[in-house]
Amino acid sequence: MDPIVSLRTPKNSAIKGKFAGVQPLGHAIRIEMAAFYTFDEQSGKLISERIYYDQASVVEQMQGKQRSALA
Repeated sequence: MDPIVSLRTPKNSAIKGKFAGVQPLGHAIRIEMAAFYTFDEQSGKLISERIYYDQASVVEQMQGKQRSALA
């Protein structure tokens, strides 16, 4: 089995353009993400990267419906 590295991290950002059809309000948002990386056991090269995050939370923060942890 190929080695897998997992990472859970928040990302603080300000969205500058439309996302999922929503125009941003310009304030900072916080995105909780989980990433999984698979590496080839022999060469050590990256085989795959999978990133997961809650898109609904991002949209709600962009619309001001959900307060960012940054505020």
